[in-house]
Amino acid sequence: MLKMLFILAGSLLLFINAEHLTAIVPNYRNPFKDQFQEEWKQPHAPFIIHTIPKCGVHQLQRLVQLIVPEDIACAGCHTLLKEEFHKKQWIMRTHESYSEKAMGFVLAANYKMVAIVRDPRDALISHLHYMRLYGEKPNAPLQRDFFSVGADFDSLPMNEQIKVLIVGNDRTPSYIRYYKKRLGFALCGFPLVVKYEHLQPSKTNQRLEKTVKKIATYLRVRLSEDHLAFILQNCYNNQVAYAGITPPKDGKDMMGGIVYKRASTGNWKAFLTEEHKDLLKALIGEDLIRLGYEKDYGW
Repeated sequence: MLKMLFILAGSLLLFINAEHLTAIVPNYRNPFKDQFQEEWKQPHAPFIIHTIPKCGVHQLQRLVQLIVPEDIACAGCHTLLKEEFHKKQWIMRTHESYSEKAMGFVLAANYKMVAIVRDPRDALISHLHYMRLYGEKPNAPLQRDFFSVGADFDSLPMNEQIKVLIVGNDRTPSYIRYYKKRLGFALCGFPLVVKYEHLQPSKTNQRLEKTVKKIATYLRVRLSEDHLAFILQNCYNNQVAYAGITPPKDGKDMMGGIVYKRASTGNWKAFLTEEHKDLLKALIGEDLIRLGYEKDYGW
């Protein structure tokens, strides 16, 4: 107990000044020239990225690393208790389930949090295609990235596959329940919540630019005009690597669970039946309203 208190106290001392500093980004011609150079490690508020699979994990991670080009450690929130983590000031990305204990770790370590959400209906369909993509491979594994499916999953009609991924069974877990367990971070009022839909590029990129500025301001990073332009130009540039990974030209790569591509929004309407909708309303209908994706249950 004493050791834990010492570590937490030490972390607060390490970051007490960071809360009052604003990172000034140099006005380089290419502000992302060497993303891991020591000179780039400007002071910023320590933070965690909380993501939910199929909700723009890699898009948000790429965007954050274009803003603050540092290593990202992927782990659970309990990692915050490790003194080494504080000393290195790692950015952390986690898929941690929400709990008061997990949130307590974040608050005690004096960290900020950026959480991404996506319309869970679109996320469900994205997850469906991800599971089916595995099923197209010879001797398709039942363990598929963070998830697993039953031996009969690939032989089911698509409508049945969707139903299984909504409610789950003893062989295939419910994606919607998985999503819901992690949604608490976005709904608790603490983190900066970013919507996946606001990361998508457009002709003017006004919404994307607004989101970039919002994240930078929250993290106490002041962007130069050159840096901002570079971020907007390279959010979806498959030729520019991030975190040591270059996204493939075809937009998807099964290795390491990476599927990096621009996805449509509202795609769920082409796949969900009335039965699917009723099941979703019962499981996550209230959350859809709280997140602003629906005004009521009349969809």
